[in-house]
Amino acid sequence: MYKTGCHQESTRIVRHELYVVNIVAEQFFSRVLSAKAALFGIMRHGLFEETMRAQDFSVSTASKLVRKIVEQNVENILACGVSSREAELEILKFVPQLQRFAHEYTGFGGGGTKGRRALVEGAVPCLPALQFVATSAEAIEEPIASPELGLYGKIDMLVTAKMASADAQSLAFAAETMVGIELKTGHKQETHTSHMAQLALYVLMMRTRYGKSDNGILLYMNNENIQAKRVAPLLNEVKTLI
Repeated sequence: MYKTGCHQESTRIVRHELYVVNIVAEQFFSRVLSAKAALFGIMRHGLFEETMRAQDFSVSTASKLVRKIVEQNVENILACGVSSREAELEILKFVPQLQRFAHEYTGFGGGGTKGRRALVEGAVPCLPALQFVATSAEAIEEPIASPELGLYGKIDMLVTAKMASADAQSLAFAAETMVGIELKTGHKQETHTSHMAQLALYVLMMRTRYGKSDNGILLYMNNENIQAKRVAPLLNEVKTLI
């Protein structure tokens, strides 16, 4: 009986230890997967910013930039259990959507500013869709602040852009304005209230720094699709967020 009881107790302890090990392993791999997704998101951001800076979305240029970005993040890549080659191939999957963005939403990606352009839907139903084309990239990871309101942040990109109503036949004579773009590269391309609030505050800070700046673009872009949503907050709406 003593030996049997000892064996049962040992078995119970071993099973408990295995259970704990499995839980720890699950938590570890969950963290690794989360870190991997976050890292790939950061690298997609980097590729978007560098191709916009270069105003060149060709596969050859993008491939060179991807290699550079991988080299810059090699320690974090290895920490996520990913090879440099695997990371490179993953980020290259983003290139077709970058090229689509350039063609549909920029004047330097093959689309020009003449004729009708892609519509940017309002982030909320009451905000009408507008045609939009970026004519130049002005700043990347631009620090913006409003000392009066105690606000500070970094917007992904500032562009000079032309916007016109959905029924306009051309943007050629539309006035240029400064527009902030905030890029979201996650798999869920949903317009979140927190994203709209973040960009609304950025637009307010842009007004403080650049004068008239009424619009921001939430750009949801991953390997499969693009969605562009326009945010144009009223001052009293922004004040409720502070």
